[in-house]
Amino acid sequence: MREACRLLTQDAKFVLVGFNAKGEESALVSMRQWVEGLGLPAPEEVVYTDDAMSTNYGSREEMPDSLVQELSGPVHVAYNSKAGADPDTGDDTNAPATALMMPYPASDRGCVFTPILEGFFTQYGDIPLDLFDEAKDNDFGDADEYLADRMEGGSEVAMRQHAQMGNE
Repeated sequence: MREACRLLTQDAKFVLVGFNAKGEESALVSMRQWVEGLGLPAPEEVVYTDDAMSTNYGSREEMPDSLVQELSGPVHVAYNSKAGADPDTGDDTNAPATALMMPYPASDRGCVFTPILEGFFTQYGDIPLDLFDEAKDNDFGDADEYLADRMEGGSEVAMRQHAQMGNE
C-alpha cells in the first residue's frame, strides 16, 4: 500500500490527504508520517478552522471557547501539498504546502488520499492513519516466520502448504 501511494504521488501534480483522527495529536503524528513517507513538503504551520471553514485561527488562544472544546475531540486535518497558485499568472510552482485542522464529529478514522493526476480524479480511502508508521514495521518481524509460528503444526506444516501451492 505504501509503495502504491508513493508511485501515485510521483506522477501527481499535487496531493491532497485528509486525516480523520480521534484527536489533534494523532492527526498531526499521522500527517507528519505520511508527508515524510511520501516525500512531500511539510506545511509551515497547521491552521485551525471552524467546521464551516469560514474563519481561520493561528492558535487556540484566538478561538472561541466552543471551538476549543470541539477540537478536543475528533478532528480532520486537510493537507494540500501545493496550495494557492499565483493570482496573476496561475503558476503554482512555488505554492506552499498547507494544512487546516477542524472539528470532525463523524466516527470514521483513517486517511483519504487524493493524488491529483493529469486528466483524471482519483481518491482512495479509508487508508490506515499509521500506514507510514515505521515503528510498526518491527511489530511482526519476518512475515513468514510470524505466520509459521502461529499456524497449527508449526513451520513444517506451513512450508508443506507453501510448496503444495507451487511455491518453493
